[in-house]
Amino acid sequence: MKRHSVANRSNFRDGIRWRVRGTPNRLLQDIYPRLMGASWTVTMALAFAAYSGACLFFAGLFSLDPNGVRGASSLMDRLWFSVQTLSTIGYGGMTPVTPWANLLVTLESFIGLAGVAVVTAILYAKFSLPEARVAFSSVMAVHDRQGVPTLHIRMLNERTTPILDVTLHIGVLLEEPNGDESFRRLVDVELVRQHVPVFVMAFTAMHVIDENSPLHAILNDPDRMNFLMMTMHGVDDRTLQPVFSRALFHHEQLAFGKGFGDMVDMAADGVMEVDATRLDDLVPRTLTS
Repeated sequence: MKRHSVANRSNFRDGIRWRVRGTPNRLLQDIYPRLMGASWTVTMALAFAAYSGACLFFAGLFSLDPNGVRGASSLMDRLWFSVQTLSTIGYGGMTPVTPWANLLVTLESFIGLAGVAVVTAILYAKFSLPEARVAFSSVMAVHDRQGVPTLHIRMLNERTTPILDVTLHIGVLLEEPNGDESFRRLVDVELVRQHVPVFVMAFTAMHVIDENSPLHAILNDPDRMNFLMMTMHGVDDRTLQPVFSRALFHHEQLAFGKGFGDMVDMAADGVMEVDATRLDDLVPRTLTS
C-alpha cells in the first residue's frame, strides 16, 4: 500500500476559484453579490469613494454658476456645500439662490437619500448574514473501523450555539484511467452518518472504504483523488437561520494509518471544554490493505 505523509497544507476555505471568459459584462447587475462577497474594508472603502465622488461631481456642477450659492466664493466652499446637500445636513451658512443651483440641490439631495437607503441595506445584509463558525480538520485520517478502512474528517463547532438538523455531503473528483488517457469524474461519497440532529461540539464524518467505495483505489494510489469537497448546512439554534460551511481537501492531506486524538476535556467546574488547538492531533491507528 502506498503511504503518503501528511503535508503541511492548510484547508482550502475559499473553495474552488475560477474565471469565465466570453460572457457579457453585467457589472451593474452583479454589484450586490460582489459587495456581499467583499470584505468589510472593501465595502466601506467603496461606499466612501462613491460618496466623495458624488460630492466632487456636484461641486463642479455648482461651479458652473458662480453666483448660484450664496455664501460660497470658492470651489472649496462649493465642495462643502455639496457635502452638506448630499448628507441633507444644511447648516444655513450657504444657500442656493438661482434655478440652476436649486435644481442641483434637488438632484443631489435625492441621490443622498437613495444612497443612504442602499448603503444601509447592504451593510445590514452583510452584518446580519448568518455564518457557521465550523472548522474542518486540515487532514483526512484513514484507518480501520470495525476491520474496514474508513476515511475520517473531523469538524469543530467554534461557537457555543448548537447547529440543528445538519446535513453533510461529500463529493470527490477522481482520476479515472482510460487506456493511454484518463478523465476526471465527480462522484458522491456515502457517509456512515449523513444527517446529524444536533451539532454541539465536535463531530467526525466517516466513509467506509470497502470494495464498493469510489475511494477504494486511493488506498494504493492516492493521486487518483484530485480533491474532496465537503459541505455542511443546518439551522443556527439562536437565530433560526440556515447556515452553511464547506471545506476542500487535496490528496496530500490524506493521513494513512492515523486517527484523530481526543480533544474534549472536563473542566474543574464540570463543563466540557473543546480544545480547538487539538483539532488536527493524530495518533497511530491500524490500517489493513
